[in-house]
Amino acid sequence: MVDITNQSDLERWLESKPDCDCVALAARAALRSYPVVMLETLRSDPKAAEFHPLRAGRAIITSMVATVWDEMRLDEVARTPVGTYPFVVKSESSSYAAASAAYSAAEAADSNRASGPATYAIATSARAIEGAKAVALEAARLDVKRAENASLEPEDIFRLPLWHGSGQPKSIDAALKAIGRDSSIRSGPWAFWLDWYQAFLNGNPMNWEMQREISLISHEDWQTGAAHIAELIDEIRSRYGTTAPGQAQLAQHIQTLIRNAVTTELVAESTALQIETAVADFLREAQLNRLPDELELLHDLPPLFLRMSATVSSSERESDREAELRAEIDALLVRIEELETNLEAALQKTLTGTISRNAAESFGKTLGSPWFIGALALGICHFLGATPSDITLENLRAYTGEVISGR
Repeated sequence: MVDITNQSDLERWLESKPDCDCVALAARAALRSYPVVMLETLRSDPKAAEFHPLRAGRAIITSMVATVWDEMRLDEVARTPVGTYPFVVKSESSSYAAASAAYSAAEAADSNRASGPATYAIATSARAIEGAKAVALEAARLDVKRAENASLEPEDIFRLPLWHGSGQPKSIDAALKAIGRDSSIRSGPWAFWLDWYQAFLNGNPMNWEMQREISLISHEDWQTGAAHIAELIDEIRSRYGTTAPGQAQLAQHIQTLIRNAVTTELVAESTALQIETAVADFLREAQLNRLPDELELLHDLPPLFLRMSATVSSSERESDREAELRAEIDALLVRIEELETNLEAALQKTLTGTISRNAAESFGKTLGSPWFIGALALGICHFLGATPSDITLENLRAYTGEVISGR
């Protein structure tokens, strides 16, 4: 396994890999620091600096799209001119490093030898994230580990949670909370970019054909500015049924949750209690000391629900509560998607012999019971502003069927 803390070793390892893998790893690294360039530059001089997050976003989306198409389309996308732009922020700032990482990812996509700029993107993005260089490099190391799997396509790498379940660094959380409090950033021309970032954060990228169309918007249009690009992106999104800005919808839903604090607290605390009770009942009746590995993340859910309960009832300013609740909902979504991913992986293997008959019976009465799955789905969807359906927790449902049937 390559030592990713050593830049020379990292570049040597990348030299042995296909260019598309190098570009994918560079783009994911650049995306991790994207909130930094968005927040710092928009705050410093909104009129001049808006081109920085816009061009950084263009550079990252271009490099990502370039990895998931065949060679003809890769050329078509990667050769779209991103260019080298003059920096409008100080060269020692975090946003300078974050923007440099984005442009390096695009350079990797437009290079006949992607390993060099890809290495620079990974290292520079880690430096851009204040107080969390080691965390960023560990996330990149986990990317590398997954990329070493020869059967893994570049597109599959983007389905991994951006931080691999370890949680975002505090500086990135702080940046996203600040963005959440600033209506001029979180809405209007920046709504798409926040939705787009969130989708990759959770390992659930937006439609790739749609992203390809966005990346191929003409260079002249990109030069016009964020408001013009937002209009063009809205037109493109409308063709893919994604016109509703998810961030704006979520912001409205969060305000509703806070206005109805009593009900929100009851739902959060009730869901937490039901999870804790079901887990305890399962372990006691199954005579087990711990949950199966694929279910371990259930332990993480009650504290998340209780934190959301505390947030809506706190005496902080409403804007602060909104930002905190947004971050907590994001964390809940990541945990649920990780749980579903673990269950999907477990379903690819035979479960026969991995759980006793007694444990299987207990599971069917507790964690696999319709009342528990329904209660968990309702609790999650209450905070996401979504409607429960047959695909909510679909892997938990399928896993339950396998366990109960004894297969």
